[in-house]
Amino acid sequence: MYGDTKSYRIITLDGEIIFTAPAGLITETKPFRNGVSPVKSNGLWAVMNTAGQWIVPPTYTALELV
Repeated sequence: MYGDTKSYRIITLDGEIIFTAPAGLITETKPFRNGVSPVKSNGLWAVMNTAGQWIVPPTYTALELV
C-alpha cells in the first residue's frame, strides 16, 4: 500500500494501481501478508485483501496478523 496525504493505493510490483481508497478512508496500514493487510479506518483496525475489499470490517482497536 502506498499512502500520501489524500489516499492510500494498492499497487503491483509493476506499478499498476489496483485499488485507490477514497481520501480519509484509511489512515494507517501494515504490510501485506498472505494476501491481506491490516488497515486502520475511522480509528479502528480492519483486514483488507489485495483487491481492496474488506475481509474483516473496521472493528478492532488493535490488530496483528500471525
